[in-house]
Amino acid sequence: MAIVCAAYNEQDVILKKLENIWSLWNEGITEVWIGSDCSTDATNSILSNWCKTHQHLNTVFYTQRQGKIKIINDLVQRCEAPLILITDANIILPLQTVSRLRISQVQYQSDLMGVSVNRQSPFTKTGIAKEERRYMNFENALKAMEYRCFGIFMGAEGSCLLITKSAFIPVPSHFKVDDFFLTMQMIRCGKRLHYEHQIEVLEDNPGDVKGEFIRKSRIANGNFQNLIFFRDLFFKPWQISAIVFWLHKGIRWTGPIWLFLMCISSAMEWHTLYMRILFLIQVGIIGFAIRSYYKPLRVPILRSVAHFYLMNAAIVSGFMAFLKHDPKSYWNPIKRHV
Repeated sequence: MAIVCAAYNEQDVILKKLENIWSLWNEGITEVWIGSDCSTDATNSILSNWCKTHQHLNTVFYTQRQGKIKIINDLVQRCEAPLILITDANIILPLQTVSRLRISQVQYQSDLMGVSVNRQSPFTKTGIAKEERRYMNFENALKAMEYRCFGIFMGAEGSCLLITKSAFIPVPSHFKVDDFFLTMQMIRCGKRLHYEHQIEVLEDNPGDVKGEFIRKSRIANGNFQNLIFFRDLFFKPWQISAIVFWLHKGIRWTGPIWLFLMCISSAMEWHTLYMRILFLIQVGIIGFAIRSYYKPLRVPILRSVAHFYLMNAAIVSGFMAFLKHDPKSYWNPIKRHV
């Protein structure tokens, strides 16, 4: 198995990432490829120092920003191992993770395998770490149920996924999201998918409102790119892929439309006391959502509801960016820790 990772200004996490990989070396890792995306901090020096004493560490220092997708496309082609574990710099793999992935891949003969990502961080009174962790737990459970019921799932988590090199198809360089593309491409080509919900990896959860808004806006942009690219899978209601998509992703991606229509329909029935109250509640929630973007809320229930509305606003922001057709595929990640 080869481990592939793209890194941009990851000086806070890259050393612990390397230590984590080498602690699992006897589980079947044969090569490691890390691409530094024109990092301007100490990432390159840390990687260079490790290369001196670890011959299986292969590093590529890009002199111009590439973005994760271009780097992963490049590094996978350089690998010799038949199994590729694509992982982010802030992902920690618990002991036996690599061994269990290899055993599971052989057992199910899967071309792409998704795992459960557990977002961990100290919860604060003002951040959204708890809300994001609750969302991720629900997402993981939903994918597990999809796999059990239909044999497919709507997207392996891109921060950690296993794919066979023979099945890997390069992601278009202008795309903003790679994991959903790879999963849908496997479904389109009739490859075998497996979701291993019992294998859990750890990811830090900054819980920053603005950072999470920007991240979800970028993801939404990439989601609409994938929606157009894989329209043959999503707009034929007799296909399993279309059923699973609209039950999972489709409803969520169109969420802002339903929230807007709900608000408008309430306003149109202003003469009814109940609808008047409902409209005022919705306007109040929108106000709390806007306030939470600039100043985090302390009341848990208000923070949760405001976070829901704010993340729907991020979908709208991502859709607007999608309409502009920005060819740039790189971005500045949220400040991360291990």
